[in-house]
Amino acid sequence: MFVGHLVMATPCIQNAFRRKTLPVRIGDLFVGSEHSIKIQSMTTTATTDVDGTVRQICALQEWGCDIVRVTVQGLREVHACEHIKDRLIQQNISIPLVADIHFFPQAAIHVVDCVDKVRINPGNYVDKRNMFTGKIYSDEQYAHSLEHLMNKFSPLVEKCKRLGKAMRIGVNHGSLSERVTQRYGNTIEGMVYSALEYAEVCVAMDYHDVIFSMKSSNPKVMVAAYRSLAYELDQREWSYPLHLGVTEAGSGTAGIVKSAVGIGTLLSEGLGDTIRCSLTGSPINEIPICIDLLKQTTELSERWGEADNPFAIHSSKQLGTRNTLNTPPWGNVYGLLINLTDVQLLTAEPIELLQCLGIDTTTGKIDPTTPEGVVVPKAMRSSPIVSEIEKHLLVFNKEDAPILNPMNEEEWLSEETLSAPFVYFEVTDIHTARRFFSLRQHSTQPVCLSFSLDPHLSKNEAIIDLSARLGALLLDGLGSCVLLDFVDIKLSRTLGFLILQSANIRSVTVEYVSCPGCGRTLFDLLAVSQRIRERTQHLPGGLKIAVMGCIVNGPGEMADADFGYVGSKPGMIDLYVKHKCVKSCIPIENAEEELVQLLKEHGVWKEPE
Repeated sequence: MFVGHLVMATPCIQNAFRRKTLPVRIGDLFVGSEHSIKIQSMTTTATTDVDGTVRQICALQEWGCDIVRVTVQGLREVHACEHIKDRLIQQNISIPLVADIHFFPQAAIHVVDCVDKVRINPGNYVDKRNMFTGKIYSDEQYAHSLEHLMNKFSPLVEKCKRLGKAMRIGVNHGSLSERVTQRYGNTIEGMVYSALEYAEVCVAMDYHDVIFSMKSSNPKVMVAAYRSLAYELDQREWSYPLHLGVTEAGSGTAGIVKSAVGIGTLLSEGLGDTIRCSLTGSPINEIPICIDLLKQTTELSERWGEADNPFAIHSSKQLGTRNTLNTPPWGNVYGLLINLTDVQLLTAEPIELLQCLGIDTTTGKIDPTTPEGVVVPKAMRSSPIVSEIEKHLLVFNKEDAPILNPMNEEEWLSEETLSAPFVYFEVTDIHTARRFFSLRQHSTQPVCLSFSLDPHLSKNEAIIDLSARLGALLLDGLGSCVLLDFVDIKLSRTLGFLILQSANIRSVTVEYVSCPGCGRTLFDLLAVSQRIRERTQHLPGGLKIAVMGCIVNGPGEMADADFGYVGSKPGMIDLYVKHKCVKSCIPIENAEEELVQLLKEHGVWKEPE
């Protein structure tokens, strides 16, 4: 089995080629770099509800889904899959059917007869999931566990190979096995080793219809894990495809932002052969988001060609640990500035404009998503409305600092540029921006990343475009401020802070982790998530609350949440603090109030104003 030092990969600076991957057949379609990137989703119906599941699968295909997954907890679901597949064949529906397996290897062995692919989680397929008991594995025990893994996993590999069925080895941050967590911690390193252990069994048995995923609800962890796994696989010349996803991304705009930050970053680097946006609610809502996300990468994909893997390992750490030593005028936080046009300043009422910026002039209350400042035309600097804004926010002119053209590299390093207190850099594409920072890696000059959004984009298109472009740079620690130029001021500031939060740069509001739901879900996930959000969204930033539909996605996959609300059995909820269950089997009608009480007990609750 693999033993060695894990290399943390960084992205290619100037451009990206789609990572070359093997073709993997799933039913009647192929996944891999020679084929289009496929969209995947998962049903939320009980798998034993054959009629309902078939209807949802058909609807997903009509909306543009290429691959659909169903949960298979046991033998009842295995038998249901037989009927589902038969019904799909009868209706001439060729969409590949995937079985999702947790904890029960025998279900995988049986269901592979009737589905096109099985998904297993290395964290719970053979080993016990981590229960945080503090158990220590000796080297001898660890080696014995690896031998046990080989013996238990190889029958599934042999059967998949014999039947020509595909497999996804889906690692999830937070649901790593007890053995792996004890040795490597709940880390990116642990995620990669967990995948490689299973990969080695497949390679040893000459089975290659394998796809890998490295999901986390934290886009920063997710991106780093995929980069590292891709590097390790390619070092071994194991060109297996990757399925991209931010697990438990949540609902609404926040869920779209999280997904676009993580998935969009990796797509821009040439990684990914299938994608899923795991949004709480109906799976049909995921498909248009995936379509828009792939659409945003079209221009880049046209420049993709045959190449080795898209990573460059650099001895310097310019992309991840660049420090700005000079204090920028917006302070020691990663700043958010909003561009205001002369039209907005001339036509808006002062009170209305301030409200759009998050300031209530009657109460003096400032919204957590209020920007540090605004940028206005020089000609409007002394106008009454700008003077009113200046009572509450910093005001800058575009002329206060050089505005660097992304196409003019000479300008980037000119004496005039380097002597300015800070600079604006117009971000037109990710790779040019990365090159800009690479060439200036020793500079301590603050950089404000300037983004313009096409006014003709729909709301979701705008969310995805900005999240993918800005998120890719924030995840690597680039820049010290962002300037947004978009006609919708409220959307600009909401998006700005959601993207900063998704990239783990700055948190000003409560963050919610919620699973998309599946056949295991034990309550109305979307409704409960919305109610919990309404009751807690006034709490201070930095708090993370998870709402999970079942114990499979609960204790493990809400990895870095502070508090968890988890379905334990029908009508019952368990409450968690970090990974520890502190209240169990609470009737669901009392659970939301019990969560509030738990927040009070831990000193994080405050009454709404």
